[in-house]
Amino acid sequence: MISVIAVLAVAVLSSINPIEQINKAKDTGSKSDASEVLNAMERYYATFNCYPWEVTGTSPNKKCPASYTYGQLSTVAIGSATGLSVLQELVDKSEVKPQLQTRLAAQTSYTLTNALAVTGDAGQLVHVCFKPASKTFTAQANGDASGATGTIYVCVP
Repeated sequence: MISVIAVLAVAVLSSINPIEQINKAKDTGSKSDASEVLNAMERYYATFNCYPWEVTGTSPNKKCPASYTYGQLSTVAIGSATGLSVLQELVDKSEVKPQLQTRLAAQTSYTLTNALAVTGDAGQLVHVCFKPASKTFTAQANGDASGATGTIYVCVP
């Protein structure tokens, strides 16, 4: 009787896979954060006619270039110094909540799972990407933000 219960318990645990469920929850949070950052950048662009990484000068004289020409953005990790300045610019202009800034600033390395990175492409699209932890999100991955073959990232959009 006990062995039957043990077999059933193992079968249920293997089908549920609690570690995969935890990783999916983390990935869902990262995707939500990525969408929020992307929306903030697009709102910023709609308001100021440039992206936050194009701003020049220091406070209080920060400004967008007089004539903006879209240039391909190299990948910027949100936890890096450049990424934190981009995030700070979004916070300063009230495009993202400080709570998101605090959460993202804690991710200090792009190589960490669930850390966000901003990248652009020649088609003038901005993407916010993260490295998935779950098998489900890895199977749905649509981008390679690093340029390194074999590295999988989920990107929004």
